[in-house]
Amino acid sequence: MTEKVQLVYAYLTTGRYHRLQGEIEVDAIAYEKRVQVVWYTKFGQYAADAHYVRATRQGREVWSFSVDTAEDVQFDVVYEVDGEIYTDNRQGRHYDVHAGHPSTSVILGSPPVKVNEWLYHVPGVVPQPILDADGFRASILVDAGSASEKGSVFMRYTTDGWDSYAETEATHHVSTDSSCSPPAFKVFHVNLSLPETVSRLDYAIRYEDDTRVYWDAHSGANYVTVR
Repeated sequence: MTEKVQLVYAYLTTGRYHRLQGEIEVDAIAYEKRVQVVWYTKFGQYAADAHYVRATRQGREVWSFSVDTAEDVQFDVVYEVDGEIYTDNRQGRHYDVHAGHPSTSVILGSPPVKVNEWLYHVPGVVPQPILDADGFRASILVDAGSASEKGSVFMRYTTDGWDSYAETEATHHVSTDSSCSPPAFKVFHVNLSLPETVSRLDYAIRYEDDTRVYWDAHSGANYVTVR
């Protein structure tokens, strides 16, 4: 059953300021609504409105948020619509991100598998999908708490706008990272040889094991990488 509101992902960046960014999916119940991120620090509780991004093909909406915050943050996402309040608070435990380490600064919400676009400076991890003369390369993150030892990751892709498609299996690379117990993510790699004439790749990711299947189709829009 799909929840009325779900965190898609969140990450905490550091610099002069700390910034919490991410996306939320909600059911499109009514036009008038309010979507917020509520976060908690040692200084108190704060809230900020998320902003509408787009509708999905499944009758849901994607909203984004970006807020300046403290170094270590616990947060929830809240959806107010038709006089009701819905909350994704990680089943009462709050989402938790910590600056200063790649494995603790990224949270995968729903689904717990994503194409990596956030982990930089991690040995062997492709920071963002790449399509060039050598083909296509990407790293896939799977939340370690949602992954089985026997789980597999596949990429379904097309080079002709979905008139046809193929699949390739990703290879398990590493659990990131060894200093975290338990590891935050399992990392898989896709390394696909393609003709140099291919200038655009559309794709989605699937994780499966004996009991579960998760699709990451970029909230229904599919991923697109261009040369």
